[in-house]
Amino acid sequence: MNNVMACRQDGTIIPCCFFGSNRAFKDLADLLGDDIKNINLKSGKTIDEINRSEEFQRIEATWNTDNPLPACVAACSSKEHIENEGLSNTGTETTIRELI
Repeated sequence: MNNVMACRQDGTIIPCCFFGSNRAFKDLADLLGDDIKNINLKSGKTIDEINRSEEFQRIEATWNTDNPLPACVAACSSKEHIENEGLSNTGTETTIRELI
């Protein structure tokens, strides 16, 4: 599976299409709080800047906790779901691991 970023109708860039549901987006909004505005194209940032943003790094940081975002668990909970194991989108040192 090759998950790529997506854009919601309001201009918010989401890490992958699995954040398209209202529940998953609410979880993302709860994590980022007011900073969710920083991953919206209306912020003036490019998609590449959003991809490498602190907000996207915060999303990846949840992978190395006991409480990753449920959409991440659902979409990428095993190695079969991950095409580029060992890589991260944002260029961080975050490593991919099984989330369950």
